[in-house]
Amino acid sequence: MELASPFPHRLLFETFCIGMLLSLEASAATWTGESESPSWNTKENWLEQAVPPVSKSSTILFDSPAGASFAFGGNAPLSFGSFTASTNSGPVSIRAPGFHLGGSANDEPDVGFILEDIVFPALIENKSTNAFSLVSDVSAQKQLALKASSVPVDITGNINVNGPLTLDGPVILRSSTINADRIEHKRGVLELDGTSLSITNETYGSRDAKQPKIGYRLTAGSSLSFEPQKTDGPIYVYCPIELENATFRSSAKEVFFLDEMPVIGNQTTFEVAGLLRLIDPYANATNRTAVSIGQGSVISCGAFSLGGNPRFGWPRQNAPCSYMDLILEGCDPKAPDADAKRISWTAKQGSFAIGGGFDQNSSSKMRLFASGNVLIDVAETFAVPLGGNGSALNSAILSNGVQVVCKNFSVGSSGISNTVLVSRARLKTGDGHLTVGNVGSWKFQGGVFNRFIVADRSDVGGFDTSVILGNSRFNDRNNEAAVCHDNEILVSGRSRFRSSHVNVGQGSLLVPTHDNRIVVSGAETRWESNEGDFHVGFADGGRSFENTVVIRDGATLAGVRDLRVGSVSEKGGRAKENKLLVMGANISTKGHVAVGYFPRTNAPSVAETNLLVVAAHNNVPTVWDFNGGDLLVGFGLADNQKTSGNVFRGGPGAKLKKIKKIAIGGNARADTYENTLSLEGCEIDPIETLSIAPNNTLSVTINPEFGPLGTKPLRVTGDVVVDYDAFILPVAAKVVKPGKYPILAWKGKGPNAKQVKLSKDANQKRWKLIVDETKKHILVECLW
Repeated sequence: MELASPFPHRLLFETFCIGMLLSLEASAATWTGESESPSWNTKENWLEQAVPPVSKSSTILFDSPAGASFAFGGNAPLSFGSFTASTNSGPVSIRAPGFHLGGSANDEPDVGFILEDIVFPALIENKSTNAFSLVSDVSAQKQLALKASSVPVDITGNINVNGPLTLDGPVILRSSTINADRIEHKRGVLELDGTSLSITNETYGSRDAKQPKIGYRLTAGSSLSFEPQKTDGPIYVYCPIELENATFRSSAKEVFFLDEMPVIGNQTTFEVAGLLRLIDPYANATNRTAVSIGQGSVISCGAFSLGGNPRFGWPRQNAPCSYMDLILEGCDPKAPDADAKRISWTAKQGSFAIGGGFDQNSSSKMRLFASGNVLIDVAETFAVPLGGNGSALNSAILSNGVQVVCKNFSVGSSGISNTVLVSRARLKTGDGHLTVGNVGSWKFQGGVFNRFIVADRSDVGGFDTSVILGNSRFNDRNNEAAVCHDNEILVSGRSRFRSSHVNVGQGSLLVPTHDNRIVVSGAETRWESNEGDFHVGFADGGRSFENTVVIRDGATLAGVRDLRVGSVSEKGGRAKENKLLVMGANISTKGHVAVGYFPRTNAPSVAETNLLVVAAHNNVPTVWDFNGGDLLVGFGLADNQKTSGNVFRGGPGAKLKKIKKIAIGGNARADTYENTLSLEGCEIDPIETLSIAPNNTLSVTINPEFGPLGTKPLRVTGDVVVDYDAFILPVAAKVVKPGKYPILAWKGKGPNAKQVKLSKDANQKRWKLIVDETKKHILVECLW
């Protein structure tokens, strides 16, 4: 027995639906524009010789070189399925109260019952090479596609889609708010003019260079937001983005711009909650990629990297990054509208890096140009570059009113020939580090030929900032490539530099650091410290040699605690031929001033031929206020420490004030010899104590030009301890005539004649040493 069908009317229903759909699809109209009247309601303008009905099933095709320009009257929105301009169409311009495009068949008033599965696609398409503009709000019930071959579809009005919005080709959206379930951007440039758009995805554009490019161009208050599908996922952007008086936002933890750099024009807001990384791994190394920021723009992100290589998540993580510029051209800070035109860039959580890499990556030829009313505020490190290996030829130029605020500042991290210029600008650092030529932690690294130039009334540093120049902190005894040399800081032009601790030339283990320099020059140029140490040639277990600091021509070094040339840490090391030259400057210290110095340590240590010179220069005198501190030359305490040939030389025109103690050499256990305090015409306030260890020298130049008696004696108010094997070396100028010249005067316990002798190099036939115990004077008498 055959069972009856449970759906006896199904076949009839389906047949009716198909027939209904066929009848609806037949509702199509083609504009020809053959009438003399351009009116939509003139039937002769239509191929079908009939004005198309207002229906979501109606397909409108413009197929006339004359194009069309329509303005629908009334207040009611119109319903159509699609608008298409053919390749034969001229310019099309349509104005209407609103359009409801496409939708379900059951929305048609003449159908009469439900056909929800039958959907009329909503489409606006321009196949022609002429303009296609629509001034109307547009809505679609299921989906909407905006397509163009070459000339954009131009819509002024809001867009609402209860489904996906597909953008295929160039599109212009003006004064719009866009609401859609999702947006699929296949190709072409989307121009937003006063329009708000939000896209949810993880990848924007295509990694495949063969695919057509997509892009975004925002103007007139437009906004574009990229939001990740996963709250903790990154966003990869492969498409170009241009903004002018517009806003870009993303709440993603990481936003990667790959292949195409954003163009940020005037009055633009660019907000990324997390890391903003601009990378161009596919760029030809011979072509420079520039990222320009317009005036009045505000950029805010958690952290920023230009040209850095991500550690994870990008297949070419070992690719080098180079030839990239970040350009911030602000207005004149004195302009009347300077505040409105200020460029403001904030990295709220992390670092701001111009070039950076991880592992064995490198960043070369990365450049920042910032000029005018520009503010960069960084929570952590401002770096050129940050991390990486072998970074070279990177630079940061800050000029004409630029302000940079950060915790740490670094240039030349494990790199060669990196440059920073601060001219008429401000760089404020916090309780971190300011480093130049800083060797990192991977093999074959070196900080070499890095320059930091501060000029033209600039203000740099902070009282809580440690300054490190030439730090070879690599901890591998077998890595001879990790050297650090020829790095320099130049401060001039009435500029101001602030710091806490300063370290020039720090060698670790067997890694050498040498030929690093600091030069502070010019009247009203100041380097100020908040009682921090200033070390030149600090050997922290390694070798530090031929590092130099020069303070000259009216410059000031103030507020320093300990100032040491050729010092060695508790790890030991070797400090040789390091120099501090104070030539016509003002110096203020509060602790030890030492040339060749060791702490109390049993580590093998050597400090030799280090030099500190104090003298006038270009008719500018030098004044050094020790504020009750000590002057130590070749100072060692342990028997495995060697100090030799270290010299403090006080020349003509120098005034040394408020020294508590002068000590040449250490104690009898230390291997200290040929260390010298050389007085060549400088003036020294009375000191409290003087000690000269065996085989070390107090050298006094006798020259009548220094004063009525040739040179002013070194006056001591307390104890004088001159060992029998120490040397007092008188050196005569050619103008010296026979007579007596004072060397030393004291008030406390004085030595007897057996504790003082002439230098072995002195010609005793020409000189006679006189020790006057009664008057407590030591004099030398010229006999010729």
